[in-house]
Amino acid sequence: MSSHKQERKHKRSKHEPISNDDYFVKSAEFRMWLKEEKDRYFNDLDAEKARHYFKKFVKAWNRDELEVLQRHQLSTTIIL
Repeated sequence: MSSHKQERKHKRSKHEPISNDDYFVKSAEFRMWLKEEKDRYFNDLDAEKARHYFKKFVKAWNRDELEVLQRHQLSTTIIL
């Protein structure tokens, strides 16, 4: 994909893209997604499986496919 297309795609995104390097930064969001979307608990995974699922999380995040986080953000906004 050309850099111009990538720029346009990211401008439409609701948040900044992440990478596998953001494993610790996005820990809370990853754990919520893991439970809600994959029905798994982070503490039950070994390191290899956790990284495997985090790669899937990164792809979903960068494609704006994280409905569970959008619902959580909306409910937090309503509470405030």
